[in-house]
Amino acid sequence: MKVSFARIVCLSALLAVVSVQAYAHHGNQFLTKASEMNAAEVQLSQMAKDKAQNARVKEFADMMVNDHTNAYNKIQQLMDSRADAGIRVPGRQSSQNQGAQNQANRNETNQNQRNTGTTGGNDLASMRLNAEHIRTMDHLKGLSGAQFDREFMAAMVRDHHLAVTTFEQASRAHGASQQTSANQKNANSKDNTKTAQNDTDTARQKPDADHKWSRSDYARDMDTAEFARETLPTLRMHLEEAQNIQKELGGDTRSNNTRPNNNTNSNNKNETQPQR
Repeated sequence: MKVSFARIVCLSALLAVVSVQAYAHHGNQFLTKASEMNAAEVQLSQMAKDKAQNARVKEFADMMVNDHTNAYNKIQQLMDSRADAGIRVPGRQSSQNQGAQNQANRNETNQNQRNTGTTGGNDLASMRLNAEHIRTMDHLKGLSGAQFDREFMAAMVRDHHLAVTTFEQASRAHGASQQTSANQKNANSKDNTKTAQNDTDTARQKPDADHKWSRSDYARDMDTAEFARETLPTLRMHLEEAQNIQKELGGDTRSNNTRPNNNTNSNNKNETQPQR
């Protein structure tokens, strides 16, 4: 009987570990996708800061670089925290024994960034983008002036439509939107004491990076769901601003749901027929 009970305990512990890894996999997928999306917005916007001629487009591009760099850095922190907790994360040490070394490396990196005035953007500049974003990048490189401004803003509208949808889905992962941890309640309480400072940045809030999550929290992707919920107001603000600028530039809203295609012969034919 004692042997059977011991086996049951061991089996239950093993199933708990497997369950955490299986469910946390969804959070990892979201973080990987969100990393690429934020890197793409930064790289495209860096180009726009140099090539755009419209003042509002330049200001928007500057906001994109700042906000999406911050979001990208938060994603890296979430990945590091998962790895330190023993969750398998692509490109991260997943052993809890590596936690102290990981933290020491991050502290050194953060200190270097403070000394140099950087915010981790170097990784963004070299990150490999997906095929669609590479196609958009190549398309914009061949444009200039007002045409570049219109096409860049069309790309921003498309990308932020997709980002809002992606983050909305992640915010509902495993019913996490129905639950609030004690840590989050404490964080919200602290945030409420800073209303004077936060009033000017309400639409551009950045998630708190100091959360500690339990293994059951990771099993429900509570960390990524909270990050998604807290980032959504910023993404929605970006989308609204991008749409307003696009209207001001006289952009074609029909292009918002499609990406540039290098095979332009058939596309041009289809696009020009309604105008005749």
